[in-house]
Amino acid sequence: MSHSGNKVMATIAKSALGAAVALCALTAGQAQALTIALANSFRFGASSYRTYYADQPITWTEARNQALSLGGGYDLVSINSEPENDLIFRFIRNPLMWNGGTAYSGGGPWVGLYQPVGSPEPTGGWQWVDGTSALSPNYNNWSPGQPDNRSVSGIQVEGYGQFIGDGGWNDLEDVVTEPSLTQYQPVGFIVEAPAQALAFTLANSFSFGGSSYRAYYANQPISWTEARNQALSLGGGYGLASINSQVENDEIFAKLANPSLWNGGSAYSGGGPWIGLYQPAGSPEPAGGWQWVNGTSALSPNYNNWSVNQPDNMSVSGIQVEGYGQLLGDGGWNDLENIITEPSLTQYQPVGIVVEAPAVPGPLPIFGAAAAFGFSRNLRRRIKDSVNPVSSSDTI
Repeated sequence: MSHSGNKVMATIAKSALGAAVALCALTAGQAQALTIALANSFRFGASSYRTYYADQPITWTEARNQALSLGGGYDLVSINSEPENDLIFRFIRNPLMWNGGTAYSGGGPWVGLYQPVGSPEPTGGWQWVDGTSALSPNYNNWSPGQPDNRSVSGIQVEGYGQFIGDGGWNDLEDVVTEPSLTQYQPVGFIVEAPAQALAFTLANSFSFGGSSYRAYYANQPISWTEARNQALSLGGGYGLASINSQVENDEIFAKLANPSLWNGGSAYSGGGPWIGLYQPAGSPEPAGGWQWVNGTSALSPNYNNWSVNQPDNMSVSGIQVEGYGQLLGDGGWNDLENIITEPSLTQYQPVGIVVEAPAVPGPLPIFGAAAAFGFSRNLRRRIKDSVNPVSSSDTI
């Protein structure tokens, strides 16, 4: 890291945390035990992510050891695209993730970026812990002027990567030894693992009108796309539920009392299940174009049951993104992103789905089958015992 103003968006007063040159505060001559806390968790593509902060500045080596100790395939994050980088950056706004004391100030969290010993300086050899290269033409997002592998006492030492407040990356020492830069020693880190295999459990099944319904919950938050794929995979004409009357809406809502169908941990709290409501791309915002997967419109004069002030197509970083429908705890509907990218709204990412298919006629009732069998046996007996098997006097 250089002292250049291009690197630092604002001059930040050293925090009490960042002012320490040594990484481990000493208490009664003993190193303070490192304690970490989970700040956030989310999914993107085929990966699961977690962000952590420590109670003191930490080295890249300590951060990686913490990541590996989690098990489950976790390691420091490897970032391979701009959408991935942007999503992660939105999920590290917790001030405790930053050494400057406020979000995106001072030293940001460690990522799984490092420069093997002996690489050409300052830009050679950079790679991720998953083995992929961070050199062009692969994706990279160095902050302006970085990496610079700043010399400390004439020795080139900066071989590890962190986020800084502009969303780009900076190269840094494992342990910052330059007193003027200790505010950049990270207190946070980001980890990544292959996403857990998606699994669904049946919570309820019921019939209403001419349809059969099922409610399922997943073992993790799911996107609307994943919910619809699961519905279609059931076969038998199943798709996400299309709700066309208040009576139908009430019937479905009453069958969703299983807490596992709700992201809030209790029935009708947090984010409710996905339904088959969506807004085609290019529709007027926020209320235009909404329809059901069965092709019917959800616009007036057709039935609709939006919750208060919905749909609002809330802007995320200035982009209008909410184009899918879920049930909320008041029985109304809410518009939501396919995958939530706003950290303050992750509690609304659904874990449940409601699916619907045309009802299939049931088998012949047992009493009907028995009656038919009895009728057939009596008729055969009468025919067998009759001289004239088919008589006009026979009553059938």
